[in-house]
Amino acid sequence: MTRYILALVGLIGGMTLVAQDATDVFDVTVKNETNINSAELEFSAAFFEDGILFISSREDVFKYIDRRLRDNTMGMYSAKRGSDGQLQKPVMFADRLNTKYHEGPLCFDMSGNDLYFTRSNYLKGKLKKSEDGWVKLRILKATRSGDTWGDAVDLPFNGDDFETCHPSLSPDGDRLYFSSDRPGGLGGLDIYYVDRSGGDWGEPVNLGASVNTSSDDVFPFIHADGHLFFSSQGWDGLGGLDILYTLQNEDGSWQQAQNLNAPFNSDKDDFGLILDLETKNGYFSSDRAGGQGKDDIYSFYASQGLNKLLKDRAMANAAKPRPFNVFVADNASGAELAGADIAFLDLEEMNLSNILTITDENGNLIRIQAPDPNSNELILKVEMADSEIKGVTDSEGKFGTNVSPSNYVIAVNADGYFPKQVPVEKASWPEEIMVLLEPMGDVIPFRGVVLDPRYNTPIAGAKVTIQEEGTSEAVVLYTDQNGQFNYYLPRDRDFDVTIEKDDLKASRKVSTRDMEPGSELAIAFDITDPNGRNPFASGNVITLPNIYYNFNDASIRPDAKTDLNGLATILKQFPNLKIELASHTDSRGSSAYNLKLSQRRAESALAYLKTKGVSPDRLSAKGYGESELKNQCGDGTKCSEADHQINRRTEFRILGDSPVKVQYANNEPAVIDKAGSSSSTSTPPSASGSSSDAGTFDVIAGTFKVLANAEGRLAKIKEIGYTTASMQPTGNGMNAILVGTYTSASEAASTVSTLEGQHQINAYVRRK
Repeated sequence: MTRYILALVGLIGGMTLVAQDATDVFDVTVKNETNINSAELEFSAAFFEDGILFISSREDVFKYIDRRLRDNTMGMYSAKRGSDGQLQKPVMFADRLNTKYHEGPLCFDMSGNDLYFTRSNYLKGKLKKSEDGWVKLRILKATRSGDTWGDAVDLPFNGDDFETCHPSLSPDGDRLYFSSDRPGGLGGLDIYYVDRSGGDWGEPVNLGASVNTSSDDVFPFIHADGHLFFSSQGWDGLGGLDILYTLQNEDGSWQQAQNLNAPFNSDKDDFGLILDLETKNGYFSSDRAGGQGKDDIYSFYASQGLNKLLKDRAMANAAKPRPFNVFVADNASGAELAGADIAFLDLEEMNLSNILTITDENGNLIRIQAPDPNSNELILKVEMADSEIKGVTDSEGKFGTNVSPSNYVIAVNADGYFPKQVPVEKASWPEEIMVLLEPMGDVIPFRGVVLDPRYNTPIAGAKVTIQEEGTSEAVVLYTDQNGQFNYYLPRDRDFDVTIEKDDLKASRKVSTRDMEPGSELAIAFDITDPNGRNPFASGNVITLPNIYYNFNDASIRPDAKTDLNGLATILKQFPNLKIELASHTDSRGSSAYNLKLSQRRAESALAYLKTKGVSPDRLSAKGYGESELKNQCGDGTKCSEADHQINRRTEFRILGDSPVKVQYANNEPAVIDKAGSSSSTSTPPSASGSSSDAGTFDVIAGTFKVLANAEGRLAKIKEIGYTTASMQPTGNGMNAILVGTYTSASEAASTVSTLEGQHQINAYVRRK
């Protein structure tokens, strides 16, 4: 047999690491599973029910020593996960399948009833050697009936004179990956696959030189998203066996293997990686320093999902976060403005149909949304408080960040200047923008919040238009994630304020006449659909989208706690609500087992909510198994993993109608008078300014630091008909694109409207 049944590997325990190559920034928490590791070999975990199976040489149960390895022969062990989420003391798995010879790496089909495992060439009580005198490895299959495992049976592609080991089965059960040194390979052990059709296995296929090397390529693991992980010494790496990954192309070829890098790889042997369906949790083995013994099993938690790291590496630069700069300057003097507050409002996110938005004690936003306005299905989403992009400009008036293109509004606020919000579109994503702020004169601070009066909860992403009566000039703002906006209004003027969101619209007159200097205008605006949905109507079902479980596992994973914490906040802020926690599985596996599994999962979620202070009298748990599938993926139907995932879900159902007055944990809209009265607060900064329509006005279609970008914008402006447009240096290293000069503000504003409405070009008016 080959040394690779030993899986010679181990890892650094109990710490958070950052995987880094030239571009990766990726948080991974890695933990040595000390409850199952020993001074002997532990390696090659496989997900199984509420825990894992793995291989170990910890005991000489059969009192048999492999003289060549000078170690105990290896067997299969199982370890359950306790209520605290930790793996418990292991026990030997399936006495009927363990022998005095080596049992090695294994895998299950998606039902958990078919087990494929590596064993020395020992069948029906007989050991068989190869022509060269060694006992080779082969892959066997065993099937479970109830709690009993049947006899191991041989697979047809094994051979007596070469190794066949390390099986990994595709989610649909029709392709088996494995390692072998059979004739015709590239050298050492290679990765192969074999397809099954009509119950019969075909001929093994070598994955080729983009995966295999002249060295040993071993321990394949195929994930549901198509990524194949394996270990090799034949590719450049950190040392010893390294974990790599690849994908199959549409033409059947394989992409060149890529190193997974730290923290999965070290200068020692690293191998045997497995990954759950959501790519956040998994295990691998290593013999690196700091372990319990020769090889140890380590668990890992990837907070962003391992698939995010792999996708980020594979994506084109256009789809990756990219540098983006905001420059802020005084419009009158061109001087850079340091200390200006910058915040990115993601309209693409906020414009989803938010039926309810509340804030928890940490400032996190908890929303109940209707992704499809024509559907009765709702979804709960939690957005962490630190997910916002915000900061201040430096001494050169610059704020730089890395951000993925989206439809943003960039809010800019600086002391002594009128606030400004600048839209930036994903379709025409720039590298930078220049924001010119107008100095304020005699003004009144104007704070507003837009609310849904049914629950007194904020509405994010509402469009706020402020227009002074008797003029055509208007300021457009958008409410932030807390439904709030801030502006300054000149004193002794009258304004029309219009609030719009989706198909809803509300208007109101606002006046600053007779307001004393140093006072503030603070108003709450109600906007609601009288026929809008009540998320807490009896029988409503709201999905918790990020509660995932390991295969055949009922334990609450770390990434599930965010959604459950959000649900706990809702239950605390709406104290009359009573809910049923409902858990569902896909159709794979027996109906009886799925029903029991879903019940355990629902009860685990309920138990977690109790630890967050929710009274058990308000909670019930029900597992529905596979009885309420959301698509056609029933028994016997071949479906993609994405289709099966739709059915694996956790929901909460509203039990009975209740009054739903929100109880704020944080950020309650304070000092906001719905009658429109003012209250004294701070003294506004002062500067000069005018709003007359008479004068001379320039229309500027962007200001650019990069000359090539300025030239590109100028060419586009001329192409659409503004043939006299020109590029004007601003004196601070920038180049402004002057569309034209006008003798009235209304004419200039009309040009801006045309540019933005018909041509999607951001522009603004500058008084000369």
